[in-house]
Amino acid sequence: MVKKGQITIYVILGIVLLVSVSLLIYTSMLYREASSEKAVAQELSTVAIENYVEGCMRNLVDESILLIGYQGGYTNPHEAVGAFRLSSNWYVHYDYYTGINDVPSRSYVEQMIEDYVSDNIDSCVNNFEAFNVDVPIVKGEKNVVVNVFDDSISVQMSYPHTFEFDTEIEVDNFRLRREVQLGNILDVVNATVEKIINEGPYVDFSYYEGDLLVETMEFFYAPGETNVIYLVTDTANTLYAQPYKMFFALKFDTSNLPPVIENGGEYEVDLDAGEYVVEIDVEDENPFGLSYHLADVEAGDVNIQIDPEMGELYFTPTAVGSYTYHLYVMDDDGNVDDDYFTFNVVGGVQ
Repeated sequence: MVKKGQITIYVILGIVLLVSVSLLIYTSMLYREASSEKAVAQELSTVAIENYVEGCMRNLVDESILLIGYQGGYTNPHEAVGAFRLSSNWYVHYDYYTGINDVPSRSYVEQMIEDYVSDNIDSCVNNFEAFNVDVPIVKGEKNVVVNVFDDSISVQMSYPHTFEFDTEIEVDNFRLRREVQLGNILDVVNATVEKIINEGPYVDFSYYEGDLLVETMEFFYAPGETNVIYLVTDTANTLYAQPYKMFFALKFDTSNLPPVIENGGEYEVDLDAGEYVVEIDVEDENPFGLSYHLADVEAGDVNIQIDPEMGELYFTPTAVGSYTYHLYVMDDDGNVDDDYFTFNVVGGVQ
């Protein structure tokens, strides 16, 4: 079950994230407009025109990457095609939807970035009106090619324009590279969804050994369904001066009543008692279809073990102190409950 304090934290976190996303996108739009105005004062030259186009391309690439990260791998998700609505204008695509893996492939993400740049580059450049050009401009066929690598994104754009002065000015090919681990992130999201399909929604992320931060962000419970938002953070690279993030949503059918953990709480354990076993008491209409999971256990924690099928916690005290663990139980339909188990270790040499 979700505690009131948790709900408050989730609401605050959601508001903070929403404001952050809005500010990032708004800042990007303002920068794009400022770049257009700045071009008025530039002397018309090949270099000036190339810098202007490259600035537009860079802004559009960054916008598309930002949207892909905050919207579950898609530039334009919406509720009709399977997305969780976090706010009035923020949707996160369901990369897992009641048993289906719908994580976008790298090639599909490449296509989305290509389309975003291609669809918006003309309006950003705005026929070079910022340069006050009063000569014919001949346009060629534009083409955008994006490659998503493990740790970077490369963009090549053919955007031929000829300015018919007495001495013609021609511009065409533009290149850009962004240091963002989008390929690695997509691989982690896909691996996580596959583990969820095979093991249930509460993945022990200690399986992942890379430099990305993978964590559970929020749970949203509603009649007949449970929605979970996960977050992957690229701590090595930034976009708009913040670590790059990707959110992804999962939806579980919970049409029957969820299980209920009945014996969470505090347990006193003697330091010299050896292994301490807690049998987890759960009320559920089908007690034989339950699985048990520990959330966010630190790698190398030797104090705690769990039997995911029998529902038994094995705690081995190693030092006096208080040890708290977050436990989830899930039935065959994806219904969940969660609670905390605290082991207060006493005794030993004082």
